[in-house]
Amino acid sequence: MNSRQKLKLKLMSFINKIRLSFQLEMTENFYRVVIHESAKPYIMFIKGLLTLISLFLAFIVFEKSFYAFVSGLIVYLLITFLEQTIFIYNSFLIMPQLTYEHDPERLLGTSFGIGVDPNGGPEIPVVGFVVKDEEYARQMHETLLYWSGGSTHDEAGNVCLSTVVLNPKEYVFLCYPNLESDSVKKQNKVTEKRRKAESLTDVHIPMFALTIIGKRCEIGPQSYFPKFREKYRGGVPVLFQIFILDANGGVKSIKGLDDFVLFNLKIKDKDELTRMDIEYDYMKVML
Repeated sequence: MNSRQKLKLKLMSFINKIRLSFQLEMTENFYRVVIHESAKPYIMFIKGLLTLISLFLAFIVFEKSFYAFVSGLIVYLLITFLEQTIFIYNSFLIMPQLTYEHDPERLLGTSFGIGVDPNGGPEIPVVGFVVKDEEYARQMHETLLYWSGGSTHDEAGNVCLSTVVLNPKEYVFLCYPNLESDSVKKQNKVTEKRRKAESLTDVHIPMFALTIIGKRCEIGPQSYFPKFREKYRGGVPVLFQIFILDANGGVKSIKGLDDFVLFNLKIKDKDELTRMDIEYDYMKVML
């Protein structure tokens, strides 16, 4: 990550912090504030102050009843508005990290293909990283095995793959731990159960630290990716392999290195990303 990317990351983090700490939402009948719990003492103080003001107004004799009505209505609306306030709280979870030192120079690219069963079975989508040497492949395999919970058949969906198409000639391929895995959901439930003992209305917004393995790739004339995207259907498991280059410039698998079966592959155009996609902020920072 260069200095420009680091600056963009700090700026995006600052903007997201403000966005997550304060929001104005429309309800069926009125508006409400969604604000971080650190502001709770100030909100409670303002509510108490408005209550005192309403009591004080009761002792004031206005020249016209209309003024009394407007003053009372304003205080009532402010108190009602603050009564709708929802407080949010955060938890911080560090996702599984790399078990090796990432070297962008040794991550050469990605590979897409379709495996055909000679016996007439269903086609198998095949995706993989292409790395420089066998040692690096084994190191990466160890990390993916760690992320998947020790199983090459990741039916639990602990590992996510993502392809973001930048333009007709480029895409970014990403691999990262799943923020919505069962283990993460379990941890969030524990946090929320503990908070409900104090408040039933506070809203939990979890925060994460995670590592994303990414590679920006070109879509050349011989690239199989466009065909793969056309044939692939979302939700279908993929065979994930880590390849090295062979003597002829093609790719080959590594003896003794088991393939993964992964259940989370996303393919989207960059313009299709929303804030609900983890790739949204990643693209803002890295590109």
